[in-house]
Amino acid sequence: MVFGSNRLKKVKYSELEKSVGWLADRVTISHFVNVMGAVFIWGRAHHTNDPIEGFTPNFARLLLSGLSCFAALAGVYIEVFQFPWALKTDERFKFFHKNVFGYFLFLTLWCETVCCIYVTFGFLAELSTWPQVGMEPMWWLHRFCYALSPFANSTAVTLAILFMKFCWFDKEWHNGYIVLWTERGWPGIVYKSLYTHLIWIVLSVLDIVYLRSWFPHLTYPLQYQLQWSSFFAVFYISCMFAFREWSGLWPYPFLAHFSGLHKTIFFSVIFVFVNGMTCGTFYAITAGRTP
Repeated sequence: MVFGSNRLKKVKYSELEKSVGWLADRVTISHFVNVMGAVFIWGRAHHTNDPIEGFTPNFARLLLSGLSCFAALAGVYIEVFQFPWALKTDERFKFFHKNVFGYFLFLTLWCETVCCIYVTFGFLAELSTWPQVGMEPMWWLHRFCYALSPFANSTAVTLAILFMKFCWFDKEWHNGYIVLWTERGWPGIVYKSLYTHLIWIVLSVLDIVYLRSWFPHLTYPLQYQLQWSSFFAVFYISCMFAFREWSGLWPYPFLAHFSGLHKTIFFSVIFVFVNGMTCGTFYAITAGRTP
């Protein structure tokens, strides 16, 4: 099975467009797997595997974790393999032609990656505690998910807000993306866009209200959450600058028209906004709970 082959029935791509699109897909998944592996190794090294006192397997929690994991992986799959490739006449073709990061050029994929890894690890942690599965219980992964919960869920909120603000309610985005690709033979693209950007809010609410409500004392303090969100913001900003140095292009073209002062203000706003979302999510998770 060749992922993305169904897209060739929609519009007629040149060989160059096919190769650039195919490579962007594979580079993106390669980065996703590498990030997941690196986070897994880091988490294992920084959390003990001692059993969690008072923990008992719960089928409802396992089932909901599994459904969440499926929905999260489906979101990443759709984002990478079920959207159309760029044509040479499209602005984003230039980005993928200078391919280093794949779809990780854009903040959307980074947010989705954080959320997907977090949800997937949560399911693996639940699954490992059932003796019938035959796995060694990964208590450290439970601890890691509780520790990371406010930051991971804040990225879901961040993605949804940015999507609604700069895409969904923007006429230019609708005309240049939804309308354009619908006319090119992709009538379902609007639903895919909604799913890949908003499913994380649904999973976040489920996670906060139920899945991570059992052992709130394992949630790390706000300072720890802000370290993660600050690293995330600085890392992504660094990726944008790295791509600029590599290709001479900005992932978001409007940055090319910004002065140095405007860029400083823009990136400062990103930094403050990401950390602000983490603070808000932290207090939403910990409000009324015993620390």
